[in-house]
Amino acid sequence: HFYKRIRMAEHHKRRLFQDVTNTELTPAKRQKTQGTENQENISSAIDVQQGGVQHCPYDNLKWRGMGFYRRPRCEYAVYHSLKHNIISMIRLHGWADSGHKSTSKNAFVVAVASGELCVSLLYKRLNLRMGDVIIIPPKTSYSFGSTGSRTCELLMLQCEGGPGMPSQANCFAPYDAARWKNIGENKSDTVQYSRIFRTLGHLRLRMNDYTRLEARVSGQQPLLMYLVEGEVDLRLRGHAGGLTAIKLEKGDCVIIPPKERYEILNRRGRRCEMLQLGLKSLAP
Repeated sequence: HFYKRIRMAEHHKRRLFQDVTNTELTPAKRQKTQGTENQENISSAIDVQQGGVQHCPYDNLKWRGMGFYRRPRCEYAVYHSLKHNIISMIRLHGWADSGHKSTSKNAFVVAVASGELCVSLLYKRLNLRMGDVIIIPPKTSYSFGSTGSRTCELLMLQCEGGPGMPSQANCFAPYDAARWKNIGENKSDTVQYSRIFRTLGHLRLRMNDYTRLEARVSGQQPLLMYLVEGEVDLRLRGHAGGLTAIKLEKGDCVIIPPKERYEILNRRGRRCEMLQLGLKSLAP
């Protein structure tokens, strides 16, 4: 009985530790904890930071266990932590689940990077596959679970919920229902885009092999570019005339400042796809 009580006490401590670490932090508390727990992850993910451009390679991520007992079958890693946003990745191995969590005043934009899984929102259950995007509204309980033996990964962007956020019934944007439109000078199908949500500035972008796209970040919000498939070369021209060249591989993300001109070059013999998400808030 003595050793049984010791094991129960240790179990209670681990459970309290898990409840505390899963609770969302306020901005004041988050600034204090960034220098202790998440500073190692944040500093290791950033590779290039020139003129406000921040490159976060996938290979620099440091994975940590999450959920009950910190089981290694469910892991998370932080790309970068900004003032209003936290960019992270969740990895679910075969038949693993993240456990029940809940959002407070912030919302989450979740994009499936690979694999298939199911998500539970309150009393709703959705099956997601690669390319699907879903928004978890504030004050909503949710959980993720892998539906097969294959490992799946999720890109999560924590934002402030704005008045232009879609309703809970319209927070799911499947990849199969995307309406692709041609862009470019010749209006051919070499470069196409699709809006994820009508009221938000989030886009899907796909480029065929040996194509080029030149654009500019509009508005006052930075742009998060996440490469879902393929390899591209990104060139950014600063206001002072400087040129920054970054090579992006699958899983890499880059943060581009507002009103910055950039050029995407697909010099490989395969098609590439990427997500472009507006930062700071979910308001249009």
